[in-house]
Amino acid sequence: MIRWAFLALAFAAAFPAAAQGGGAGDWPEIVSADEATLADLQRMAVDFPNSGLIQLRIAQAGIASDDYPTARAALWRYLRMGGALSEQGTAFVQTAFDEAEWALFAARMAANGSPLDGSRRAGEVPAENGLIEGVAHVPFMDNIVASSVTARAIFGRATAGNWERYARERTAADRLVPGSLMGMRYDFERGWLWVASSVVPQTPNAENAFSGMIGYGPDRNDVLWLATDQEDQPGDVALGPDGSAYLSGGGSGAVYVRRVGSVTLEQLIAPGRLRSPQGMEVSPDGSALIIADYSYGLARYDFATGALDQLGHDELVILDGIDGLSRHGDDLIAIRNGVRPHAILRISINPAGDTITAVERLERANPEWGEPTLGAVFDDTLYYIADARWPDYGDDGGLNDDAAPRATSIRALPLR
Repeated sequence: MIRWAFLALAFAAAFPAAAQGGGAGDWPEIVSADEATLADLQRMAVDFPNSGLIQLRIAQAGIASDDYPTARAALWRYLRMGGALSEQGTAFVQTAFDEAEWALFAARMAANGSPLDGSRRAGEVPAENGLIEGVAHVPFMDNIVASSVTARAIFGRATAGNWERYARERTAADRLVPGSLMGMRYDFERGWLWVASSVVPQTPNAENAFSGMIGYGPDRNDVLWLATDQEDQPGDVALGPDGSAYLSGGGSGAVYVRRVGSVTLEQLIAPGRLRSPQGMEVSPDGSALIIADYSYGLARYDFATGALDQLGHDELVILDGIDGLSRHGDDLIAIRNGVRPHAILRISINPAGDTITAVERLERANPEWGEPTLGAVFDDTLYYIADARWPDYGDDGGLNDDAAPRATSIRALPLR
């Protein structure tokens, strides 16, 4: 997931500025964060009822203008959705409450943030491999590979237990070199691994970093380079049943597809319609692409009509802040790290992916977590990165002075 700062001290949540965009479907219009008035935010809260981040923005605007009733109303709704706040955020919003109401609010928030765990430690990526963002299931290398933002490489577990590089990672004379590697998917039928390659502040030697999607062939020597603009900041990949590979541009809002046999990317969703697309999955019946917009919630792109619709839920539940998205049968497994508490959700959908029938919290605020990011489902288990450590790395990929090298934990969560 590409990181931005929003209310860093207050809420520890990400909510970047957005461009406006048009197109078919009922996905609502988005007003730029730099231009949004309180009335705009309240309108968007109606349009995006499963967005916790909009409620936090309304609360921030209310506190900034001494409109404490508006701030309290937004914060109570955020809590009813299951949200919580960081220590800094708690101190920031307390000014909006009197002592008696604050005691009730704090108790409810503590309950929302209570740990719920069910995973086990499944391994770790060595510290020398740097900032690890994603994992993918493969039929070799002990069934799992991990992507590194700072090493600009993919690593897999060898038979001896050590981690080694997955493939040749550059062309002759370094004409093309991977950027920071993010989300990945392996096509078991065709033997190709597809990975998002991005340029972010933590990318070392970014001047030669490739932006787009990279495909590694069955022998790991054939490499296909599918370029996008650097501003797209590709973040994740999904696969269709026909072998189509989808790429999300978290920086621009664009979504791309590479059809089987093609050597270029086709734009499915133009920049600006979505704010920050992250994890994606094809619906169970193959008719649509489900996309996690980090800032607003779940979207559904219909392959036949090109319509972009909102995929919401009638219950009060937070569906924005989702980074990783995988499928297990007819369920989506979502890793939510953009709001507190961090959580892993089971989102049950119908075959067409246009209706959410249930949302279940599988794991929440696990004390073993730092920041969970991306995962892969196999053997009825979600294997996921439990602590990507983005805040520990500064510009050009170096560790910050107050951060120490340490291994990155991979955890396993049974789904049955």
